[in-house]
Amino acid sequence: IKPFILKLRTRKIISTQEVGYWVFIPKLKNRVSALDMSRQLTQLNIKDHYVVTGGENENSVSLGLYRDEQNANMRLQELKNKGIDAKKQVRVEQWPEFWLDYTIASDVTQNLPNIKEINPDVNINRVECNW
Repeated sequence: IKPFILKLRTRKIISTQEVGYWVFIPKLKNRVSALDMSRQLTQLNIKDHYVVTGGENENSVSLGLYRDEQNANMRLQELKNKGIDAKKQVRVEQWPEFWLDYTIASDVTQNLPNIKEINPDVNINRVECNW
C-alpha cells in the first residue's frame, strides 16, 4: 500500500459509551463517616453495599451497578422508602481508538491490497472525495 499513499496521518481518539447506572451515597467527609453510614444501612437491612476505599469516589458508599435504568430506579425507591438519600449516576466506559488516515489517488484503488484480509480486526471507513 505504501507506494500508493499521497498523505499519511496517525491519530488517537478516546471513545466513550454509556454502560449503565451507579446507585450510591456521595462522598462523606472521611472514612469513619462512610463506615458509620455502612453500619446504618446494615441496621436498616439494606444489603449489597460497600464503602469505596480509593479513587475519586473514596468514602462514598456504593449501593449497586445496574445496566437497566428501571432497576436502578427501583433501588433508589427502595432506599428512599427507608429514608436514605441516594443518588444515581450514568456509568461511562472509555477506551482508546487508533486511526490511520491516508490519501491515495483514485486511479490506483484497484491495485490496493485488501487490508481486511491482512488484518481482520481492522475496521475500514472509506471516504471518497470527488475533486
